[in-house]
Amino acid sequence: MPRSAPSWGALAFLVPVLLVAWAVALMRFAPNADRRVRNIGGGVLLGIAVLGMSHLIQGAPTDYDGRAHGAGFAGYAVGGPLTDAVTVWLSVPVYLLCAAFGVLALSGRTLRDVIAGASDSPRTRP
Repeated sequence: MPRSAPSWGALAFLVPVLLVAWAVALMRFAPNADRRVRNIGGGVLLGIAVLGMSHLIQGAPTDYDGRAHGAGFAGYAVGGPLTDAVTVWLSVPVYLLCAAFGVLALSGRTLRDVIAGASDSPRTRP
């Protein structure tokens, strides 16, 4: 088990990969001040959704050993308060909406663009 397992749990193997990908993206692309806030917000929303859903998928553990094999302390800190405030049945759609809007923010598209693109797609009739 990696040393970061108590913090990130089952997602600990993704932390170095994501940090390397982030470093390559920072070195490869020129800074774009117009998209900076959108990229940060989208990344945070997507991270919250992944950590929260991972915590819920692992059964929402509360003890140390359960968190180390679940989503870690980060998943517990993100997924625990929402699940305690509302039920799992309501927190899963909230995390899915966070993930959807995080992906939209990172892609640079608006919901209107996605709906317009889906309605312009060719449809075949039988």
